[in-house]
Amino acid sequence: MFTCVIPGVYQFSFVCISYSSAGSMDLWCNNKVVLHGYPVHQGGRHTASGDTVLRLEEGDRVWVEAKEGMKGLSTKSYFSGHLLYAV
Repeated sequence: MFTCVIPGVYQFSFVCISYSSAGSMDLWCNNKVVLHGYPVHQGGRHTASGDTVLRLEEGDRVWVEAKEGMKGLSTKSYFSGHLLYAV
């Protein structure tokens, strides 16, 4: 989970990989879903991914949550974000 300290515009990305089950991943901001990552089956793995830009205030929280059967995430999965510019 990311908690904003510097108000600004941030870019967030995630890639979630499972070799055992398919399901979707959601990107949340302050208890509201802002992006759905739907699974794609390819090469023996299920992948759900997404990328978005959000304007955040101090204290806002952003995280990724598994939904609808996504289990057994690979260590190759990631959730990343960075500040584009402060406001």
